[in-house]
Amino acid sequence: MIRILAEYQGSPVRVQRAAAPVFRRVFQRTGEVWFRTMLPKHFTSQAAREYRYERRTRPYMMRKAKKKHHQKGLTWSGRSEREAKRMARITATAKRATVKVSVPHYFTRSGQRKSFHMARELAAVSPADDAKLTRVFDTAATHELNMLNVRELKQLV
Repeated sequence: MIRILAEYQGSPVRVQRAAAPVFRRVFQRTGEVWFRTMLPKHFTSQAAREYRYERRTRPYMMRKAKKKHHQKGLTWSGRSEREAKRMARITATAKRATVKVSVPHYFTRSGQRKSFHMARELAAVSPADDAKLTRVFDTAATHELNMLNVRELKQLV
């Protein structure tokens, strides 16, 4: 989760009501950028280090390398990667964006053998990604606010 602070002048209720469509579009854009650029990075071999995934056992990693010829994070056969990258449902409000992706059922359950939670690892945001999403949000918010006409801008102030 990325926290963003916005400061307004004027009546909070009126400003929030007038700014809601603007921030809905900004959060939508931020969610789209996460899906297009950051989600695919979770399925690379460097992802475990960047996103601080829990360590997999050595026998598992050796079996994966021998059978599947890769060390990609969050995937064994590639099915979870294909499903997650295929389509996302991005919903945005004036306060947040939610990106829902389709993943296999084992991402959300924790079994006896599995102490890690793959869905939480998929949603992890690295400090570099956090900085990039903040820049995207800032750029999109600046662009959207600059696109407002004078009458809409007066409602915000």
